[in-house]
Amino acid sequence: MTSTAILRFPLLKLFPFVMTLIASSTPDVSAVPAKPNLIVIYTDDHGHADLGLHGVVQDIRTPHLDALARGGVVAKHGYSTAPQCVPSRAGLMTGRFQARFGVESNQSALDGFNKETTIATRLQRAGYVTAQFGKWHLGPTEEIPRHGFTHVFSQNAQRPFSANITLEGKDRPMGDLPPAEYHVDGCSKAAAAVIERYANKPFFLYIAYRAPHTPLDAPQHYKDRFPGPMPERRRAALGMLAAVDDGVGLLTDTLKKHGLTERTLIFFIGDNGAPLKIHKVDSPLQGDPGGWDGSLNDPLNGEKGMLAEGGLLHACQTKQRYQHHREACDTG
Repeated sequence: MTSTAILRFPLLKLFPFVMTLIASSTPDVSAVPAKPNLIVIYTDDHGHADLGLHGVVQDIRTPHLDALARGGVVAKHGYSTAPQCVPSRAGLMTGRFQARFGVESNQSALDGFNKETTIATRLQRAGYVTAQFGKWHLGPTEEIPRHGFTHVFSQNAQRPFSANITLEGKDRPMGDLPPAEYHVDGCSKAAAAVIERYANKPFFLYIAYRAPHTPLDAPQHYKDRFPGPMPERRRAALGMLAAVDDGVGLLTDTLKKHGLTERTLIFFIGDNGAPLKIHKVDSPLQGDPGGWDGSLNDPLNGEKGMLAEGGLLHACQTKQRYQHHREACDTG
């Protein structure tokens, strides 16, 4: 039976949980491969309210994410170790409290991080195919492979993708790749292509969507799913999250197509809460890149950048089969 848990725990536990799972896989090479595939989906400035399963707001629609949640357990205490992008990601990648190696804010030097061993490196050494998609924010894109990722399909803000694979999952020299798709859709399609390519090998995919982080660039066809009066920043954020949800649907469909559903753990996590800018001003989408990103933290107090629940408690869930390891993510 497949189970899904909406996890609320200090996310540094993800690293030891995964490595314990790998270590306990059968060493019998004649047996059916026991190493689970791992997918970490990481959203950017995604507010607590903006998952349909929470039932906090009525305008959000995330059917594919809600479907993951319905299969298992909903936990309530999942905190990021920092309310900002860079330290949150540094902690996730290393499994260590990021202040221990000097990454305390978005402006911190990354010398300490560069000396750490990431979860991707450890999984690569364990025989996994590793791939990174979307936002990195932990140094230059060309350095991503040194942190354990064989395949890279990275993109930040409105810059071109920097990739060593194509949208179809084929190898190419590392360099700029003009986007042929909306960046969220491109990450989803490239990740699905990697699943297709490596269906017979264990893989670790880190899919870090730059959504709903500004700039609020959802294509019109996504925004059109949310008619009616509302702040335009809210409509744009909902459109970006709809693209994320569609991507989750594409990934789960691809896993099902190859019979990988029962062998794959999917973690869905947010880096920190939404930046409300206190008053949630509906400024022009392109005129205030540092403003409210349209996402909501209701009913929590605070926002991105604050050591309050609105900055630290966020969307987090996992789809998993390996129930005998459930104690590793005890919700307390």
